[in-house]
Amino acid sequence: MNRVTSTIIVTILILLSCFAFFRQAERNKKFDQEKKSTVIGVFQWRSKMAKACSKSSFYYEINNEKYELIVCGTFPHLTEGDSILLEYLIQDPNISRVKNSKIMTKFK
Repeated sequence: MNRVTSTIIVTILILLSCFAFFRQAERNKKFDQEKKSTVIGVFQWRSKMAKACSKSSFYYEINNEKYELIVCGTFPHLTEGDSILLEYLIQDPNISRVKNSKIMTKFK
């Protein structure tokens, strides 16, 4: 690989990282400014990766519509089917985050 190609690849990676950072900052800003509500989410699966972010998947329903939330983190205390508390934006239920992942352990 020559120097020009490596420079282009590094530049693209830096731009993608900046885009991801600003997207997350905008999402956090929305959570601070807009009305939110909570819903019970159900744990589906987790994947463990050595060099990347381990991911976990949750699903939830709002007005009979199913949504899925995939987050970084393994949540080792959860098994498939356990409930957690999710927070979502009322205007856009696709935007959500984990509010309390230990709610199931409180009721066991």
